[in-house]
Amino acid sequence: MTRKLANGICCFGPATFVSAAFILSQFGSKGCEYIQFGDPNEVSDFFLRNQVDYAGLYCFHTQSGVNYMYSDVFEYSNEHSLARSMGLATTIMGAIAWCFYVVAICVRVPPFLWLLVSLTLVATCICEGLTFKFFSTDMCNVTECGLGTSSKCSISACVFWFISALMTCATFKDAQDRKAEQVGGGQDGEP
Repeated sequence: MTRKLANGICCFGPATFVSAAFILSQFGSKGCEYIQFGDPNEVSDFFLRNQVDYAGLYCFHTQSGVNYMYSDVFEYSNEHSLARSMGLATTIMGAIAWCFYVVAICVRVPPFLWLLVSLTLVATCICEGLTFKFFSTDMCNVTECGLGTSSKCSISACVFWFISALMTCATFKDAQDRKAEQVGGGQDGEP
């Protein structure tokens, strides 16, 4: 039986999860509703006296319904800077994994690259989880902080990154078996 696709149908599952994780991750890290504040009055000093309902990694959402980027005078805590850096790392690694899957559908990929992408996806999952260091900022020490829409998207993205890493390991195993069949038999697994 010849395969119509370069890496078989097995790369569609992880590619779907990678796509979903990447989209959710972008909503999570770029959204202005990452942290929901219990009492907006208690955190107004952090936001130049604005009444803020939500804060994101790059912007915040006021009670009047307007989103603002952080100004140049805003002082980022170490936790906030770490969360922003991990969000950027997630974006970069996720985009690389997504591009890999776009190419892998059409081009045969050596087995070691599947393992490398799987490890990249695990690292992406870890970086996505480290964006939650944002909850350790001084803002959350002053008032009660809850999950906003963006942080819920980040939780889902973290789960999807992990599932796609596991599925990519299975694709690695399939690629190894296919390579062994080629060495032992005919092209594309035909004896």
